[in-house]
Amino acid sequence: MSPRPTTPPRASRRQGALRAMAGARLRHRVLVIASVMTAVVLGAGPAQAHSDLESANPAVDSTVTDVADALELTFSDGVQPGFAQIAVLDPTGADVVTADPTVSGDVVSQPVAMTSAGDYGVSYRIVSADGHTIQGTYGFTYTPVELPSSSAAATSDSAALPAESSRSASIKGEGGSAVETAAAQDDSGISGGLVGGILALIAVLGIGGYALVRRRRA
Repeated sequence: MSPRPTTPPRASRRQGALRAMAGARLRHRVLVIASVMTAVVLGAGPAQAHSDLESANPAVDSTVTDVADALELTFSDGVQPGFAQIAVLDPTGADVVTADPTVSGDVVSQPVAMTSAGDYGVSYRIVSADGHTIQGTYGFTYTPVELPSSSAAATSDSAALPAESSRSASIKGEGGSAVETAAAQDDSGISGGLVGGILALIAVLGIGGYALVRRRRA
């Protein structure tokens, strides 16, 4: 039998080093891939579970002059019925909610009775569809349109009464003057007719007397 070829010691050491380097690179790649996958999974979990307040009516930091009987809060994820809590505080710190909130999908409606003007604060706490608790606060300003008061209306009416009285008095005065003028004209007409009648009677009597005298002389 021929002797088996032997590998020189230097070549053997070199091959061992190459195998060790290849193994280290493979382990490094596996660790990198595992780290990336872990980061993706951990990063996607909170994003899917997170629910935020998307919109509100009245809107956040808005100023409104008219408010409906209920506030509406819309969230980015569904809300579990029975787990919604909302407080609405007026400028004095009093809670103005009038009933429990109602949930319809992503929208939570909270009945309120707002009467005072000023800054209002809203505090909410809900449980999203995936079981996460979401809470937060925001504010808005309520400036209702002022209606004319009863005293102002009474003052306006009382100011209108003298004007109406003056107008009526003026009409009455003008009417009275017209009546007096007509009466005076009627009186003057009657007086003129009476005087004319008397003069005519005198003339007739004078003519008749003159004719009677002439007949007697004849």
